[in-house]
Parts: sequence; structure tokens; C-alpha cells
Amino acid sequence: MRIRRMAPRHGEPRQESASVETAAGEADGFIIDWLAGPDRSLGRYRYRLDRTTAKGLEGKPCYMFHATDAPAGCPFSVLVAMDPMPERAALASGGLLSHLHFQYASDDGMLLRADSTLRKRMWYPTMCADEGTLRDQCDIVRALHKLPPLDREA
Repeated sequence: MRIRRMAPRHGEPRQESASVETAAGEADGFIIDWLAGPDRSLGRYRYRLDRTTAKGLEGKPCYMFHATDAPAGCPFSVLVAMDPMPERAALASGGLLSHLHFQYASDDGMLLRADSTLRKRMWYPTMCADEGTLRDQCDIVRALHKLPPLDREA
């Protein structure tokens, strides 16, 4: 599966992508190749599920993953992510492109407080399914700000 990450940098839209695959022989693992463009990898790491946070991003359950092979200090060592939403079929019937929100850091303490709640509940990049258009991606951002999709704006 290929997914795109949308995140602003200094007020400019940026698109990066990541290649995600199931880790062979691991039911609770996957591999992410973090890309800074079509041909530039920022690192490829194997992740394993560590624990679940009851109320994380958008107040929904989130999953904490740790990269088993990332070097010390790697900014992608820890990943907190929510379940993708909506179902991928929703786009065909006028719904949003399937997407998920996540956070990443070099260690747990940068993401979580001592009580396991997120330090920054409102900061999160978004990854979305690759089958959508740029307009479909923009509609996700508009929905985050409670704006109507571009096609339906009055």
C-alpha cells in the first residue's frame, strides 16, 4: 500500500509519501519507508505494536508503535496512530478519502505525558490513501476545519 502524508512546513503545502508493507511473519508489525520525494528515503523501519492509548488523536483510541531497527535519536522511532477512517469505499459515494492521523518522535516522552496522554493532541500529520485526487486530499483538511468539501461549497 502506498500512502501520502500531508503536512504544512512554514506555511507551504508539502507532500511526502511513505511506502507501508506488512512485515513478513509478524502479525503485529509493519514496515514504513519514509520518503522525502519519489527517490529519497529518510529511512526504512520495522514497527511493532507496543500499547494502546484510550483517548488519543481526535479523542479516539490510538496505537503506539516502536521501530525495532531505528538508530538512536531517529525522529521516526516512535509512532502513535489512529485507525484509518472512513472506509475506503466511502470516496466512491461522495465521502472523504480514507485517511489516518498520526504523530512520530524519537522517544515516548516527546509524545506522551507520564499518565500516557498525548502531549500535543492537536498536532498531527495526515496520511491518506493514494487513490484520491489533490481535491480529495484538500477536502480532508477542510473537514478538519469544519469547512464543506470544495465540490459542495455554496
